[in-house]
Amino acid sequence: MSAPSVFAFLDYRRFIEAWVEWRSTQRAGYGLGVFAMNARLGRATLPNILGGRRHPSPETLDGIAEAMHLDPQEHEFLSLLVDIQRASTLDEQARLLRAIFAHPRYAAGSQQDPDLVEALTSGCSGVIFELSRLPGFQADPAWIAARLRPEIGVDEVATALDALRRAGLVGADAPHRVHTPSQVDHIAARRAHLAALDAARQALVQVPWDEREFHFTTVSVPESAVPAILTEVKAAVERVRDLADKYRDEGEAVVQVQVQAWWAGKQVRGGVSGSENT
Repeated sequence: MSAPSVFAFLDYRRFIEAWVEWRSTQRAGYGLGVFAMNARLGRATLPNILGGRRHPSPETLDGIAEAMHLDPQEHEFLSLLVDIQRASTLDEQARLLRAIFAHPRYAAGSQQDPDLVEALTSGCSGVIFELSRLPGFQADPAWIAARLRPEIGVDEVATALDALRRAGLVGADAPHRVHTPSQVDHIAARRAHLAALDAARQALVQVPWDEREFHFTTVSVPESAVPAILTEVKAAVERVRDLADKYRDEGEAVVQVQVQAWWAGKQVRGGVSGSENT
């Protein structure tokens, strides 16, 4: 059994986990602790990275690549995977995705379809996907752009529509729901949320008040209650999906619903939390 190839991954955390799991089959007693020691990582560094609480710094990444015996191209590609998770704008993520897709060893080693990844991570693809399932839909960028709110340029719509077509997500055989493969769900979700937040900002200005609902609240609760609040937010979105499914064959309009909740502040006990980079 050969070692997992970094070029088959889009999530660097999953690559690290898969590599350590593979190494444990080759060497008795090998695990995350031994890997962390070989990579010269502090006791809490690897759990924080794999748990999504930190991204590795360049120095930390050097240690990880050395522990895995990655060649220069593999090291470079791993750095791209870290950078795309760290990216905070859609433009930056798009640039990094293009660099990943253009890498010759990604094309040779990946099991992911770049067309599908591009379609799932395009800013307006979700709205176009839903609009395409309505009666009278025309797969024309200008026609689509004229019906989107907030406004989206024809060129951006054309790019998203082309990606959806190549991925088989527009047309007679398109699925009712889009399910992201496990290797792209994180990137797709991150880009979709960034695009949705930007769309909400524009919708607050462009969409008439009687055709939208915006609500905002900040509350203080015991730490033990935070998981319950986050679960309730997720359940609210599921209830909207269930309601929409009742009208599956009666669609006339596309409604974008987004709900956010996060741990915005906490009482500090015994010090100040660290930076995002380790």
